[in-house]
Amino acid sequence: MIQVSSRYPNGSIMYCQVHDLLRDLAIHQCRKQNFLTVFRNPEDADHEESAARRASLQFCSPQFMKQVLPTNTRLLLCFGGSIPNYYELRLLRVIEIVDVKMFRSTDLRELDRLIHLRYLGFLNCAKLNMPACSFDRLKNLETLDLRGTQMQQLPKGLWTISSLRHVLYDPYIRGLPSTAELRNLQTLQWVEINSTWQPKQFPNLNNLRELGLTRTDAGWLAVTYLFRTLSSLVSLGIRGSDIPKEIVYPWGIPNYQNIQTLHLEGKWAQSATLAAKSFPRHLVKLTLIGSKLAHDPMLELAKLKSLKELRLGRDAYTGKQMNCPSGFRALRTLVLGVSEYMVLTVAEGAMPKLKYLKCAYSIKLVLPPELNHLTGNEYSQVIPSSD
Repeated sequence: MIQVSSRYPNGSIMYCQVHDLLRDLAIHQCRKQNFLTVFRNPEDADHEESAARRASLQFCSPQFMKQVLPTNTRLLLCFGGSIPNYYELRLLRVIEIVDVKMFRSTDLRELDRLIHLRYLGFLNCAKLNMPACSFDRLKNLETLDLRGTQMQQLPKGLWTISSLRHVLYDPYIRGLPSTAELRNLQTLQWVEINSTWQPKQFPNLNNLRELGLTRTDAGWLAVTYLFRTLSSLVSLGIRGSDIPKEIVYPWGIPNYQNIQTLHLEGKWAQSATLAAKSFPRHLVKLTLIGSKLAHDPMLELAKLKSLKELRLGRDAYTGKQMNCPSGFRALRTLVLGVSEYMVLTVAEGAMPKLKYLKCAYSIKLVLPPELNHLTGNEYSQVIPSSD
């Protein structure tokens, strides 16, 4: 009844799905037992009789929300429409607002009074502002997700919350205070690094598992120091105008063999050569964007025995020919988004476990017969092999 729709590169489940009939049945039963109530519009029947402490509002007006939400609401999901009137819902533990678009800045007043909050998410929302909020009082907050949302600055007092575990923010967080007590933090994306940062300014991040770093100028020296303290790191993202040699090899990334997911966005130094030893031995997912590599990366990347997902984005490679003579024994997903004309040749026996292949239209593929079934109209033109 419940199916896996997608997985992470390491094989763990990312998303699940159910049949639409089963979904309708689940919504009906949740409403009947007052576990969760879904409101789609003001005409929803029997909304006055609902006493559910969990509510999902889909494109509803604030006036309608005020009518249907009981004061003991614990969970509030809002898709589209407007920001709900949450001021009187003092027992809320979960708030997630998705795709709320406003033409002018929306102030989130009194949000800091919801002292029971554990999860707060504003996804793909526009022009949010928290001028009067201080998160000092939100001592139970564990997750703050602001991906795709425009904000002038993060809420005051955020880094004083010792229970904080996950912070996700676009485009980047302007630094962290060195005095922050972030011993429980596991996810942090993205943090700006600049030349003014010193190693002593980094807070305690010993339990960090996922980290995203971005930079505006030369500030990678502090990053190499930071790497020495992140023994639990399994996912790392770095983006900037360039990726210095020191980050790649030998002092940086290769020393962290626990890293399974690696995202590098930026031009590699001319003196840096892509080699299998430049990456963690047990790397599962690799994304390269804007690397502007002059030499074919496939020959070395094929040596990564644990690699299951490879993504080469725009300007990752500047050549016209890529060859895969052998290797990629564990690769399941290959995505090539380079914009220039290029020919990719895969030898017979390479990529034996490949399940998903997607390329830009400018890429021509020369594949062995065992991989031809992966191509179609949505992919690049396939040139039959000589066999």
